[in-house]
Amino acid sequence: MNTNVFLMSGRGQRFKNSSYDVPKQFLKIKNSKYIIDEIIQNSPTADETIFVINDELNNYDIYKEWISSLKFKFRIHNVGTLTEGQASSLYSIKDIVNKSSSLFVSPCDTVIYSKKVKNIFSRHFKIIHENIFHKPSPRTKIYVYMIFLANHLKI
Repeated sequence: MNTNVFLMSGRGQRFKNSSYDVPKQFLKIKNSKYIIDEIIQNSPTADETIFVINDELNNYDIYKEWISSLKFKFRIHNVGTLTEGQASSLYSIKDIVNKSSSLFVSPCDTVIYSKKVKNIFSRHFKIIHENIFHKPSPRTKIYVYMIFLANHLKI
């Protein structure tokens, strides 16, 4: 089983400080698509999708409209208030993710356009759970897809 996990539970403080009135994953980019839609479209095909969100995201109508418009099966995991970062947000799903599933994890603001990179994920859709679901330290910043790339591209 392959699972895509999209981390949408950050504070987005830089965007708030810059007077944006929508969460960054709902900024529009090329073809008037939301960033999150472009990320999903450019992610590997998966059997399951999990969106990791926080309480604040539920307050935005744009999020409610978007989530109700999705045409594929997904789960939402709400971390409540803010976590200590992406590693903590990922760690929060350790009890709900299928333990035999291979994971693709992406933050909500990074689109992978490279066909070479996308093909690597499609062929090697695997990250070992024991390496991901350890308790992260409060200041840990982890980009699991980059670790995956580094392992497979020998970066």
